[in-house]
Amino acid sequence: MDLIGTVVLFKFRKASAGMHANLLLWLSLSILVSLVFLLALRVGFLHYSTSNTSPSLLFNNDFWQALFTGLRFDIAILLRAFLPIYLLSLLAIPFPQIIGKSILRVGYWWGTILVALTLALSVINVAYITFFNEPLNAFAIESVIHYEANVVFSSIVGSGSLLVYATVLILVPCSIWLMMQVSQWQQRLHLFSNVGVLQSLVLAIVGFFLVITLGRGSFGAFPLSHRHLIVSVSPSFNNVVPNGLVSSYYAVLEYLDSRDLAIANDEDGRILFEAFYGYAASEGELWPQLFTQTQTSKALEHSPPNVVLNIMESLGAELLRPEFNQTHDWAADLRHHLDNDLVMSRFLPAHNGTQSSLINLLGNINYPTVTQSKYKNISLMTSVAKVFKKAGYRTLFVYTGFEGERNIASYFKRQGFDEFVGASSLQEVYADMETNIWGGEDRYLFEYITKRLLEKPVDEPPLFIISLSINNHPPYIALDEMNNAHLSLDTLVRDKLAQLPTISMSTYEYSNHYLGGFISQMKSSKRKDDTIIAVTGDHGTRGLRSFSGSALRNISVPFYLYIPPVYAPESELDLLQIASHKDIFPTLYHLSLSGASYPNLGRNLFDFVTEEDAHGFAMTEQYFVSSDGAVMKAKPNNIYPFLSHDDLQLKDAIAYKKTDLVYRGKAYDALKDWMMRKQLTRDLE
Repeated sequence: MDLIGTVVLFKFRKASAGMHANLLLWLSLSILVSLVFLLALRVGFLHYSTSNTSPSLLFNNDFWQALFTGLRFDIAILLRAFLPIYLLSLLAIPFPQIIGKSILRVGYWWGTILVALTLALSVINVAYITFFNEPLNAFAIESVIHYEANVVFSSIVGSGSLLVYATVLILVPCSIWLMMQVSQWQQRLHLFSNVGVLQSLVLAIVGFFLVITLGRGSFGAFPLSHRHLIVSVSPSFNNVVPNGLVSSYYAVLEYLDSRDLAIANDEDGRILFEAFYGYAASEGELWPQLFTQTQTSKALEHSPPNVVLNIMESLGAELLRPEFNQTHDWAADLRHHLDNDLVMSRFLPAHNGTQSSLINLLGNINYPTVTQSKYKNISLMTSVAKVFKKAGYRTLFVYTGFEGERNIASYFKRQGFDEFVGASSLQEVYADMETNIWGGEDRYLFEYITKRLLEKPVDEPPLFIISLSINNHPPYIALDEMNNAHLSLDTLVRDKLAQLPTISMSTYEYSNHYLGGFISQMKSSKRKDDTIIAVTGDHGTRGLRSFSGSALRNISVPFYLYIPPVYAPESELDLLQIASHKDIFPTLYHLSLSGASYPNLGRNLFDFVTEEDAHGFAMTEQYFVSSDGAVMKAKPNNIYPFLSHDDLQLKDAIAYKKTDLVYRGKAYDALKDWMMRKQLTRDLE
């Protein structure tokens, strides 16, 4: 090779090396821009969701922990997303200049699109959190894939703030514009034109080390994982840790993970049985030992009561507290019954979403997407409807939502409901029923249930009725008879409800009005002596602002019971005991059924709780809760004691040894999961 050729080759490789360095700079700047915008979005949303009670709340340890952990996730996910381009950039060193330029051009586009995508998904994630009180998850993926995506989108739009929508309209275009300016600035300056091949190789090695290390999110043995997303007892801080790209990543993994279930073998089942119940299963078949029985009662055999459980959309217990009702009673016609019948106020839902709570309540499984999964046609042995059906009841599910939503009608008919009456069926009876994208008006739900109960012939079987309301769900139906937009809220209430649109208070009152009217009508009818009525919320009221120690209060739901005197048990109900959704049906079984077998996954709340009681705790999506306090499942080494024995407000965390509460709670979750897999995979064994 002559001297001229050597010089040309040297300059060529030097130019290619410079392109590699420029691409690294571009990727670094792309990440930096993303980090700045994500930090601003995270701080802004934290301020929006937690600023009501004390300005200092934003500057406590949880605040800084959320920002720091969020930053770690931001860096890790962005570096993982840039890794393909980074590896491709290495080709700019040994290969011709034209390839180097092409790679640089691809890198520019990749960085711009990735920054815009990250910010757009993060804003969407904020809107999703605003409505569902949790980041993007498998339900969001299900909704995109299946037909109800528009339903979820409408709900989010209906519940979001103008600030959120303005952010997506401003932030994303600004980020794209900024990236274009950086690109033009970089090209004009001809940076790194004198970078040598050796220097570029050193830069590539150092860069590769940093990409791999920071992409793991940790210099230690364990990389960032899903468990690091929990930094606080407050959902407000936990929700902002993952950006939209991270939330989407875990949502996809969750969705894919739910497609197939591992077969449940009896050996594992026996281990879990002993871990939870505290004694070994006897010889013989294991499955029947996971069931227990109600007491035998000649009176119940001769005259079993009708049983109605009203599951109310977003019926949070917090809004029923006295401080929310000083100038206006949002409980409406329900208040009289709350004051005169049995109401448990320290009561918690299974989950923070309707579908998840519903599947847990009625199927005793934790698999919210099962209605649309490959297991959707499998009939569960743990279904509550089957317990009543076996006892001779006619089982009825009444819902103001549409029957086709998430395959709900078909699914629950397979679980033992003789009838499923949804919005379409109700419209055939009530032609004037107004509907929106979610369904129809709750007043007609209660009219229909009343009609079925009052018109039931004496010689027909008793009715077991599940009702599921929908009106207190965005996008809200504007209800003329409940226009409370003019009502002024006192400062305390207004601060705590700042994220709730006024119309949601109207729909909350609307549902309580007709629920209370239904109970009143039953109490004054021929059904007053033969119908047990229960009420709970599917989850707490969405959008309540956090305050110190409010994590459980914000998600809590009531459990209301009207029991005719003839069916009232001799023991009294401790209204201040800690309980949750898992305990509703064991209680209803004991009140209404004689010698009925049911899955031993909850307790009769009228029974006295002892230290040895395996079910003496409450269970939510994120917490194990006992009379001692709350333990986060993700951080079981701390317990949050209660401020008082008659409330759910928590003190700061204290060190906690993994005693019975944690062991029992984890064993319960594992045993319930095993029972679910045993049923859903039984044809695969």
